[in-house]
Amino acid sequence: MHPLHLEGKWRIQAHGRSLVLPKRAHEKASHVWLKGFLWFLYLPSYPYALVEKEIGHRFKPDVVAFAESWHDYPAQAPLFWAEAGQVAQQKLETLFRQFPATHFAVAKWGNNAGPWADLLRKITRLERRRAPVDLLHFPEDSLERFVSTSGEITLTLDQVLVQRL
Repeated sequence: MHPLHLEGKWRIQAHGRSLVLPKRAHEKASHVWLKGFLWFLYLPSYPYALVEKEIGHRFKPDVVAFAESWHDYPAQAPLFWAEAGQVAQQKLETLFRQFPATHFAVAKWGNNAGPWADLLRKITRLERRRAPVDLLHFPEDSLERFVSTSGEITLTLDQVLVQRL
């Protein structure tokens, strides 16, 4: 068990802030960490990033950021939206179409991010995107490599970014 594991949640620290990530009984630990890593990596660009925040949209983002308050949705589209782990192609198609100016990130854990690059390339060609879509791949040993025992994350985007579309 990682020293940051608390019953039903994990605690991480990033950029002078801390975040407690709930771990649901049915949820894989890798999914929880992907959300934390995404929050960490994009927080400098999107300081109002939130994890698993219900924003009033049909879909609940794993990580989302607005210019300021998320309370402005739907008057204001998200600046950033990230999905971690398993995500349906139809969900991405819908989100890309609804939010062409939103920066998206899709994060995968483990060794098989390959087919996702082709899928995302195909979807982004179908939509009129005005913002990038990032595909990130986190190695199986990401927790050991990028998280200290005190919860400090040491990770850079270039260590996991597979492709920016």
